Amino acid sequence: MDLPEPLTPADADLQGYGFMPLYGHRLFGSDFNAKCNDTEWRAGVTLWWAAWNQIPAGSLPDDESALCRLADLGRDLKTWRRIQAQALHGFIKCSDGRLYHKTLAPLVKEAWERRQSERERKRKYRGRAQGRDADVPDPETGTEDGTSTGTAASRPPVKERIGEDSERIGQKEESPSSAASSVLPPRARATLPPRPRCA
Repeated sequence: MDLPEPLTPADADLQGYGFMPLYGHRLFGSDFNAKCNDTEWRAGVTLWWAAWNQIPAGSLPDDESALCRLADLGRDLKTWRRIQAQALHGFIKCSDGRLYHKTLAPLVKEAWERRQSERERKRKYRGRAQGRDADVPDPETGTEDGTSTGTAASRPPVKERIGEDSERIGQKEESPSSAASSVLPPRARATLPPRPRCA
């Protein structure tokens, strides 16, 4: 029997996304809530949160020891084997070898789309803040995220910079003594020592 395709995108990553929807009317009206004892219920909800933070989000590894730890049971495999059927209620194995929760998967997709939209909004905002279209690659980095602190458009052309440097080099600097003599009164100017001649 062929296994179904994964229920969430392979790159879905909700780590750091501290909110997981928990719809009360759906949860408390479910078979999971009706059939589980306290230990099974706690392990099951703990696994939902663990799946939310896995990559792909909404999935779990199909490994007994890993599932036992993710259910917050440590190495108590004896307890895990006793409760796993109910704790894994709603999870199905898919073609990538991982377990996906049928109810959690659509919520993961919605959250993943929101996260991607928010990243795109921030990327465009950074581009506008730097005075250029966010969709145009940065001329220095070749990227579109606008992370460079300066762009080619913000600096004068090379020809202008060379001309400015040439003007500065061609200007003769005035010596301290000549500068002083130009502002001193005639009597004080006469007392200045003579300027040494270059050999």
